[in-house]
Amino acid sequence: MNHVSLVGRVGQMPETRYFESGSVKTTFSVAVKPPYKSDSFLLLNE
Repeated sequence: MNHVSLVGRVGQMPETRYFESGSVKTTFSVAVKPPYKSDSFLLLNE
């Protein structure tokens, strides 16, 4: 299983959609601070 951590503020209410196949899809926006450099990794704004 893949794991992703998103840190920030949710921009709008999340929207969840349920499909007949049983799949679920949730979409949302995340507001984050400008990129920064850390000792362990570098975040780039693309």
